[in-house]
Amino acid sequence: MECLLDKEKNISKYLLSQNYERLQDDVENWDLVIFILGMQDEWTELINWAEKLYQREDADNRALYFYMIALREKGYWEKAIQITNYSLDRSRDQYYDELLIWNTFDCLLNQQTVMPYEELFEYIDAENLSSLSNYILTLIDALMTAQQGTFIDLYHEISPKLRMCQRAFAQNYGYKSLEEARKQTRLSLKQTINTSFFNGIFWNWRLSNHF
Repeated sequence: MECLLDKEKNISKYLLSQNYERLQDDVENWDLVIFILGMQDEWTELINWAEKLYQREDADNRALYFYMIALREKGYWEKAIQITNYSLDRSRDQYYDELLIWNTFDCLLNQQTVMPYEELFEYIDAENLSSLSNYILTLIDALMTAQQGTFIDLYHEISPKLRMCQRAFAQNYGYKSLEEARKQTRLSLKQTINTSFFNGIFWNWRLSNHF
């Protein structure tokens, strides 16, 4: 498996099927398969590979992160939320921070209490985040700002943050997980627009202009 990783070769279904038990039994090889499938955007194969053993005690946070992303890419949002919740009791490393960011985003959408943005930013290793998690971090910043009032009242504070979201999204175009995250963020902000019908049309237009 190390040779495959070093040479950046694709993992064939034949290779996995012929070496299934041996690769699954060894946690390092199991984790490497997940990592390579994740780097190749082979989300369905990754889910099939990880779903039975993701709770193994010796599983790496990296494996949980890619499994969580794969679930979101294929639309299994609730299962992905379970993975992020489960991962918070594990030891901390780079991928723990990635999982924490997604967990914070999920909690914000569900109106749950999270640590303030400044504390979160200081706690995580922001310089080494994946580009996907960096985008989610920009959404978190906007959602936390919106908690202080409505989109209308806080427009001038939220607007530049949403422009940052736009730029971050453009750098990661094509990921369904980020498209869904953007959609849910827009819906959350839209729910704070409580005004007259025609005024609502104007403010919904301003909101959509940021997405």
